[in-house]
Amino acid sequence: MARVRTVTPSAQGPGRPKRGWVRKNMQIDQRKLDAARVALGTKTETDTVDAALDAIAFRRELLEGIRRVRAAGGIRDIYGADG
Repeated sequence: MARVRTVTPSAQGPGRPKRGWVRKNMQIDQRKLDAARVALGTKTETDTVDAALDAIAFRRELLEGIRRVRAAGGIRDIYGADG
């Protein structure tokens, strides 16, 4: 299940999001947002967008790791026919 990040007030004062968070005004397809919220198990729309962005960033990290493994010669299948 996706990790849900909770925004907590910073030391700068109550009501201010932690460092790195910015306010955005976007037009988003509500059906897609609702479907993403169900799939990610998030409670709020902000948590949904944040979790979706985390998932995309993680996907990129996975693909980079796979690319590096391939470049290093791959992984030998010790359970396969040639093991």
